[in-house]
Amino acid sequence: MRQHGTPGLVPFSTSDTRGSGDSETVLIDTRAARLRRMKSGVMTATRLICGELDQTAERWRPWMITPTYRPGEVWKPTHITALVKCFRAWAERQGFRLRYVWVAEIQQRRYRAGAIPGECVHYHLLIWLPARLSPPKPDKQGWWTHGFTQRLRVNRPLRYILKYTSKGDSVEFPKGLRIHGCGGLSGEQRNERTWWLLPRWVRTLWAADQRPRRAVGGGFVVRDTGDWYPSIYEVCNTGGSIFCSIKEGLFEWFSLQQLAQIFCDGL
Repeated sequence: MRQHGTPGLVPFSTSDTRGSGDSETVLIDTRAARLRRMKSGVMTATRLICGELDQTAERWRPWMITPTYRPGEVWKPTHITALVKCFRAWAERQGFRLRYVWVAEIQQRRYRAGAIPGECVHYHLLIWLPARLSPPKPDKQGWWTHGFTQRLRVNRPLRYILKYTSKGDSVEFPKGLRIHGCGGLSGEQRNERTWWLLPRWVRTLWAADQRPRRAVGGGFVVRDTGDWYPSIYEVCNTGGSIFCSIKEGLFEWFSLQQLAQIFCDGL
């Protein structure tokens, strides 16, 4: 089954292909794919939070907290987790549930000056507070001891944070760095966000309330029915480059109607 012009599959770094019979193998740009996933997750979480808070009687205001590292201080994976934990505990004391979205960014000025990637990380943490409150400054509170923090009230939170999700295509992220996260979502909201992070062909076949999920060991399970399906792609790691192609034998797992949906609308 030949793949015809499927730029929505993943972002591609080149059009390099290696043909074999009727199949076509495509080189994947893994960095661009990661950034695209970050953008989708951040956009969905922010949209869901804003939509929910717009329906409440209380007035809410979004704030952007930007923690940075001082020269010589190196990023560790627990730092952003500890900071969010402090804000959540503070919010609980104030009587509300903290809703937040964050992204990691590499400071290109430091990176180009020769600093290692771990010294160039900083974060953009978007939080929503009742209008009566202002956020504490994390460095003054001892919540962020690795450098400095800034806080800023923002009027258009989605537009503001999305501009940071488009960066990162020209720098290296430290190994193990999570580049986005969110919290404070309801169960239904988490389910919708997870659905938007799935491949497009999966979202074409199953709705969010059917709860398709990545399965342990590969493939996808539809929790609504308990059925397991393989990925439609064969992935191959060759010399550090990752290639994918349409998997053979899909008729064993998918109906003709499902395959028609996948190849007409899901790629």
